[in-house]
Amino acid sequence: MGKKNFSESVIKILHDFKFEYWKEPERYQIPIVQDNKKIAYLRPVTADLRDEKETIIQLLARWREEHWQAYPTVFKVTIEGTEKWWRSQLVERPDRILFFVMSLDNRPIGHLGLSNFNFEAKEAEIDNVVRGEAQMIPGVMTSALLALDDWAFSVLGLKRLFLRVFYDNERAIRLYERCGFIGVKKIPLHKFVEGDSIKYEEIKESEILLIDRYFYLMEIRQKI
Repeated sequence: MGKKNFSESVIKILHDFKFEYWKEPERYQIPIVQDNKKIAYLRPVTADLRDEKETIIQLLARWREEHWQAYPTVFKVTIEGTEKWWRSQLVERPDRILFFVMSLDNRPIGHLGLSNFNFEAKEAEIDNVVRGEAQMIPGVMTSALLALDDWAFSVLGLKRLFLRVFYDNERAIRLYERCGFIGVKKIPLHKFVEGDSIKYEEIKESEILLIDRYFYLMEIRQKI
């Protein structure tokens, strides 16, 4: 498959998951399995939130606020800002998708997704991995990531998935290692503060005096 055909195929699949979900919900759900038993499923955050809009936007905002320490950019979270992010970063971006991790009784547990596609290299970044409800279904986020990995490789046809996690976030790193991700390198970061906002940005290793923290770049490749 040529580069153009591959990118068009992937974008079409992502589009259908986001825009066609309500026509055939079960078709656009990805099962999450433990010990050969379905325990939950991945459901796309859709372009049409219907009567769920207020609830879902509030949930995305609450989880972002509660888990601020996992993000490289920290700011005051608002409902208005979250709705704008949903529209501009999820609905209007053809190369990005976010999935809710849903229990079998249709309760949201967390979310994770794919972003920053490189269609030429057939790779994408694992994005926005957050467990919102800590007490529901032990081990579900590990199984959810495994399900997303498998879908990205077998359905989208990607060859490599990567992610960036703070190097001091040992709990998250262990989760990714359980899913087969391996560490590639540490990426130095500098902390910028502007008013109520904090942003960690990548810098050169040679700028050692400016290093405040590190990302850990991890990857998994499709097994041949």
